[in-house]
Amino acid sequence: MRPIFRVAAARIAFAAAVLCATISPATAQGVVKVLQNDGSNQVYNNVVIDYKKGIELRITTADKKGTLIIDNAACSYVGEIIRCTVSSLSLRQGGVMQRLDLERGTIYANLSSKRQQLPLTSQSLDPRGILLALRTKIGTYLTMTGAIDSQAS
Repeated sequence: MRPIFRVAAARIAFAAAVLCATISPATAQGVVKVLQNDGSNQVYNNVVIDYKKGIELRITTADKKGTLIIDNAACSYVGEIIRCTVSSLSLRQGGVMQRLDLERGTIYANLSSKRQQLPLTSQSLDPRGILLALRTKIGTYLTMTGAIDSQAS
């Protein structure tokens, strides 16, 4: 188990990086794709990606009926890209909060003012760009691409 101060330091580093990034008003550029373990899939366009300073990352559907909440991750820098390993994930839908059993999850965010190449890939991220990949223990895959829309303190 990681010492508490390492997790807190990662949260502080992520918060500081987001604060230093240039963040524009909400533009809802995000796209979430969900592949269920039964083979069915859903695509959610125009999701809003909000970061609450040092606490959580929220991804809300355009119709505001569902919000994915990431409230714990260990983060580090790879060049100008911040990479976070997600350790806690919940879904708020229909007024009910449900903790999801996460197998693994990774977030990459470009908090610089220039387009950045992701390490060991041909993919790059625009400024404020964010990329997320998760897998639950029951085999549901969730991916997201977009830009951080807003940051609250």
